[in-house]
Amino acid sequence: MKICYLANAASIHTKRWARHFAGRRHQITVISYQPGKIEGIQVYTLPSTFFGTPVDYFLNLKRVRYLVQKISPDILHAHYVTSYGLFGALAGKRPLIISAWGSDVLVAPEKSWLLRQIVRFSLSRANLVTSVAEHMTQIIIDRRL
Repeated sequence: MKICYLANAASIHTKRWARHFAGRRHQITVISYQPGKIEGIQVYTLPSTFFGTPVDYFLNLKRVRYLVQKISPDILHAHYVTSYGLFGALAGKRPLIISAWGSDVLVAPEKSWLLRQIVRFSLSRANLVTSVAEHMTQIIIDRRL
């Protein structure tokens, strides 16, 4: 099976997910803003002209869509709702899994109307949503994020 992660390649969490499934003989690819090496895993690093601002996301959307189409994964798994989750939602590939990690669903939706809409939109496009804690799951359900 081919799995593509939209995630921070430098994060230990991404490395663990990628290595776990690669160890089960799945073909793993990571698309990331943050450069990182994961042994045996193809990592595509996106250019960051505007230091990870929303402008960068807009400018890289076409590249992400192209890479996802080129990779043609069986599963697209985005980590962190407000950034890679948005990319996943806009990539047009299904099935889409989005993993929430904390501030993306606990803090960001409280900061602004726009972030709340990004979280809602991203999660509404996911076929499956995971979270790292029960209280986060309950907030996602209660707030219909």
